[in-house]
Amino acid sequence: MRRNFIVGIFALFLTGALAACAGPDVDRAGAGFDYEIYYTDLNNCRGGSAFEAAVETTGAGLWGSLVGAYYGLFLSVATGDKVEVMLFGAIVGASVGIGSGAVESVNEFNDQVTDCLRAKGYSVS
Repeated sequence: MRRNFIVGIFALFLTGALAACAGPDVDRAGAGFDYEIYYTDLNNCRGGSAFEAAVETTGAGLWGSLVGAYYGLFLSVATGDKVEVMLFGAIVGASVGIGSGAVESVNEFNDQVTDCLRAKGYSVS
């Protein structure tokens, strides 16, 4: 059980890291496109490096997991009196919360980076 939880956390962190590393689809074919300036602007829009962005999105996923576990435990306590039911409710709530928290965080983060790059004059599709 503990091993599955650790694997799940690792998978979430890896997903967040990959999502943070993947920048928006910027048109780089134009004449005079400077990759150094672009990567500097991209890091500024991210609020730091790709690692810092991955940590931020992973933290939001873990927060979603905690909120989901709380609601799962709360609903389980309200409907049943067995410890197994409460534990199951907390696990299901945490699983749903970690997924929805991570997806929502990555989508919001990507939208913010895209808007920032557009404001700097990049053509983002």
